[in-house]
Amino acid sequence: MMRTNCLLVLSALCGPLLACESETGPPAPLPAVAIQIIPGPNVVLAPGAWVRFRAEPVDTNGRHVGDLPNVTWASSDSARLPVDSLGVVTGKAVVVDAVISASLRVDGRVLLGTVRVSVIPRDASITSQ
Repeated sequence: MMRTNCLLVLSALCGPLLACESETGPPAPLPAVAIQIIPGPNVVLAPGAWVRFRAEPVDTNGRHVGDLPNVTWASSDSARLPVDSLGVVTGKAVVVDAVISASLRVDGRVLLGTVRVSVIPRDASITSQ
């Protein structure tokens, strides 16, 4: 009986503390440290095909932490694999391992994300030597 009374007293004393802790909600997200490009990290297109990439800011734990306005998109081979301001990439000609990047300046830092894209004809076969 004494043990039950002690547990009831502890519950009465600690209950409000636990309730207050749960009312604070989840911890605030960490600041964004990089950009994750979706889909990724390796994309293969046929000539003439296109894909629209989406850029999401992520924290040090890889968690999505908001939206990115005004992302700058770039291609390492803009002649064969151009990218427009919305992240739409079109495979104009065969290219292997071109890099598409998304960048944004935030609070004096540059956030960067990259993805590799190859444009390979549908009937091509890949062999190793």
